[in-house]
Amino acid sequence: KNGTSAIYGDGVSSVIDMQTSNTIEREFSGGAGLNMINVDAFGKIPLGKKTALLLSARRSITDFIETLTFDQYFKRIFQDTDLTTKGSNNFKSKDERFYFYDVTAKLLYNISGKDKLRFNFLNIYNKIDYEEQSRKNDQNEILNSNLTQRNLATGIEYLRTWNPDFYTTAQLYLSNYALGATNFDVLNNQRLIQENEVFDGGLKLHFLYTINSNLSMIGGYQFAEVGISNLEDVNNPTFRRFIKEVIRTHAIFNEVKFSSNSNSTKAKIG
Repeated sequence: KNGTSAIYGDGVSSVIDMQTSNTIEREFSGGAGLNMINVDAFGKIPLGKKTALLLSARRSITDFIETLTFDQYFKRIFQDTDLTTKGSNNFKSKDERFYFYDVTAKLLYNISGKDKLRFNFLNIYNKIDYEEQSRKNDQNEILNSNLTQRNLATGIEYLRTWNPDFYTTAQLYLSNYALGATNFDVLNNQRLIQENEVFDGGLKLHFLYTINSNLSMIGGYQFAEVGISNLEDVNNPTFRRFIKEVIRTHAIFNEVKFSSNSNSTKAKIG
């Protein structure tokens, strides 16, 4: 279909392949940073000759201080919404609060010279809430709207080098995305609750075989189960809808790569 490797599955037009370090460092290294949105830190921590831990974390500072940078991002992201659109004299939004953090961890363990074990963890959290105020019958009415997003992912991978020409990996992974939102329309006396959840889990068994200096082959089996659920609940008029769907995919793939001696010509078929 396109130039994307068959290892990434079907139906993709492009791929962003982001990977953390997969080698065990002998010495500790790390760093920290601060900008007008968040503070962050990371570290590569050796726990022995065969074990290391990679950690990173980031946290917003917007709940402590509202910077000019944050204000510009806020206006751009939430333009033409309740948060930025100026309403009538009887309606306004205020006390906007935005907060996020994310944490990643990776444990590397070399069982032997040929066997390696890798464990990954990721947690992302975002939340925004604000108050909508209106004046009805000479009384102020204040309602709180909010949106929360959370993403949790974890995986374990076993890598085996059978010989210099043959290499296999087995990976078991799970990710879960959840969104929850409550939105009040003060002027129309309406409340909307939305919930969305995506579950993605699977198994990947891959191999890499080097035939010679010009030819190599990758292949394997992949199983994935993706489940989604969506909830909408409106109080005025009364309406509730809940949808849940699950799809399971089994895939076998194989791909052969060719590279000339000078590396000026490369080709692959999968």
